[in-house]
This record gives sequence, structure tokens and C-alpha cells, in this order.
Amino acid sequence: MMSREADPTAIWQRVKRMLVQQLQSPTPAVWQAIDALVPIGFDGNDFVLGCPYEHAPLMPHVTAPTTKNLLDRILRQFFGEDVQSKIIQGRSREDYERYKEMMAIRQQLEHQRAMTSVAGVIAEKTWRELWQRLSQQFHSMAGRQYESTRARFLLDAAAQIAEFVEEEEKKEGANIDLIKREMDRVIERLASLLGVPMPVVAIEVERCRKARAVVEGKLH
Repeated sequence: MMSREADPTAIWQRVKRMLVQQLQSPTPAVWQAIDALVPIGFDGNDFVLGCPYEHAPLMPHVTAPTTKNLLDRILRQFFGEDVQSKIIQGRSREDYERYKEMMAIRQQLEHQRAMTSVAGVIAEKTWRELWQRLSQQFHSMAGRQYESTRARFLLDAAAQIAEFVEEEEKKEGANIDLIKREMDRVIERLASLLGVPMPVVAIEVERCRKARAVVEGKLH
């Protein structure tokens, strides 16, 4: 077993020697890629190697599974089961620190995108449930062939939509644009169901929203 505290260059020379010996029929590009790698040192269980920017086109030859898996296996022979290689673009510890900062930013952005996606799916499901409830109410309603009955249903549905929108807007981190889009989608479906123009439904929803605001003291 070698010590992780040993000089990174000395570590790499021994590892590289074994890597070259055990590679089967490597191409000239693989040789060049291995020779281009610069040892940066350990970061936890990662032995970090840098591929200088001028040799970046060669990097895929050492990150390919065949080469990297062999490299990781050799490292484990020297240092234990938990050790693996990490190959980055650059040649210095400073380059590696910039790489870690970039990875942290990327992970944060990916997390934000994932959360946004999840929130969108949840919101879509919630609005879909609202529409399903309204649709079921309409189709279970007696006398729905009469305009007066349909008009009463429109008023009741508009009130339900207004209440639902208010609840959605009160939620922490509410996406107002998403709420407006989903509200328009429900209004469009309701208008189609009742055979009336969308603005007619939208006006009734807005009347209900304003009425609720007055009752709750939001308008003076």
C-alpha cells in the first residue's frame, strides 16, 4: 500500500507504469493522452489528474470506460477499495478548485431545474384534478340541457375556480405565471364544455375573485 501523502508525481509515475503495462493494444492517441496527464493529488478518495487545455481533444481517450476502469483498478491496488481517479481539464490545484466550483454551480442549476419540473408536474396534477371535479359535477347535473341550468353551473364553477386560484397564490413560492396559464386552460375547457366564449367564463371568474377579495378586505 502506498501513502496518499506521497508526492503526486511519484504516485502517478508508478500508476502510469502499471497502466501502460496492462493496457491491451492501446492506440497512439491513448499513449499521448496518458502522457499528457498531470497529477494534481488526492481529494478525499479521488486521485485527481489534469488534462492540460491544449491536450483537451485527447481527454476522451483516458475517460473512456476501458482505460479509466483499468486506471481505477490499479489505484485500488495501491490505496484500497474506495479510491478512484478523477480526470479534469487543467494542470493545477487552482484549475481543480475552479472545476469544483463549476460542478457545484451545475449541480445547483440541475437541482433547481428538477425542482421546477417537479413543481410543474404537481401543479399540473392539481389543476387536472380541479377540472375533473368540475367535469364530473357538470355531467352528473340534472337538466344540463337547459341554458338556465348551465348558467347556474357556470356561476358555481367560476366560484370554485376563483377559490382554487386564491389558494394556489397563497402557497409559498407560488409561480404566478404558471397559475395564470393553468387557470386559462381550465377556463378554455369550461367554455368548450358549456359552448360559450372564453371571455364569458373569464369574466365570471374575475368577478368571483374580486368578490372574494372584497369579503376578505383586500379591496377597499
